[in-house]
Amino acid sequence: MYNTPSGTERIPERPALPLVGHALDVPDGAEGLAYVMQEAKELGPLFKLRIFGTEINFVSGLDLVSELADESRFRKNVHPVLVILREIGGDGLFTAYGDEP
Repeated sequence: MYNTPSGTERIPERPALPLVGHALDVPDGAEGLAYVMQEAKELGPLFKLRIFGTEINFVSGLDLVSELADESRFRKNVHPVLVILREIGGDGLFTAYGDEP
């Protein structure tokens, strides 16, 4: 579900098979990318695919992608397992807290 000016709506998706979901619909390689791009044209800038029980949400369109890429709206969280690595390597790409460069 996602919020829209008219309220909350379900994220669009095509009908899927039980268990495998859309796995049989998505081609391999570059054709898979073309498939996803066609789905965005037909289903809209936000849609989902389900593959073997894993739900994958796709976002396209400048407005939505810009909103999701706005780092000022998010806070970084270091996974507890990575806190141990901080003791060895200090702050880095995956071990830095949000207030660290």
